[in-house]
Amino acid sequence: MVIIMRQPIRQMNAKGITASKAYLANLRAGQVDAPFPDYALSDAKYSDVLEPAVIIEARSFANRREAGEYLSEKLAHFPIEEVQQNYGLWSWLGMFYFNSIVNQDDSGNPDLGRDSDAAYVLDPASPGWGDNRHRLLMAYETYTFHGEDAWFMLDQPVNSADQLTNRLSGKPTIFRSRGIVKLAHVLYTDPSTRRRKRGFGGGGQNQRSPGNLMRFIDVLDQLYMTYDVYGMTAEELMKLLPVEFDRWLPGVSSNNSESDTSRTSRGLASFLPSIRRRQ
Repeated sequence: MVIIMRQPIRQMNAKGITASKAYLANLRAGQVDAPFPDYALSDAKYSDVLEPAVIIEARSFANRREAGEYLSEKLAHFPIEEVQQNYGLWSWLGMFYFNSIVNQDDSGNPDLGRDSDAAYVLDPASPGWGDNRHRLLMAYETYTFHGEDAWFMLDQPVNSADQLTNRLSGKPTIFRSRGIVKLAHVLYTDPSTRRRKRGFGGGGQNQRSPGNLMRFIDVLDQLYMTYDVYGMTAEELMKLLPVEFDRWLPGVSSNNSESDTSRTSRGLASFLPSIRRRQ
């Protein structure tokens, strides 16, 4: 593999995307020595320079935060919507940084595991929503849309597939809602430990236990029938959630025997002080 350390950002055309997907197919077939299509990163037959030109460096990223911040700065002069929808751009970036964002086996070879092509290369026919979001596009969107409200996603490795991120990013309407992501942050993470709360995602027979993440997404889908939940703030959303979600609020113990009203008021005070519900 020959990667130029500093060069203008490019965007792949159909030939470049096809060549990149063929390489990924070879890896899945066990051909770890398959030649990397570095020509697709620089040959005008497979990609062209993004205008106006922006110089980018080959590097690694400690986590999504580093990747999101770096790409956000590099792409700051372009409209966000234009960047999001440029599949050729993300295909080129995914292959340019391939070694930095792919998992590796014990021998140091790329290990795609269950990754779909969309984790690295975006095809207009299959943009990759679901558990296999494009790794760099997700880092860029998380940093750009949500910033520190999404620290629980940003602090994860670029090549991680953690449950909370996968669930929230599974639908564009949910992932791009600032209110929903902020409320998920309040409910299911502990900022004092920088960790997710125990049991937030369920498991086994309790996959949809009261107030957990799966229930959160289910309830949002139900509320969508009546409310514009994807355009609401975290405060507005919390007012609509059933009592079962109160136990996940900051400062509220799941074993607390106090009334729902007092539990809710105290739990919301730390993060969403403007909410007053069930008075």
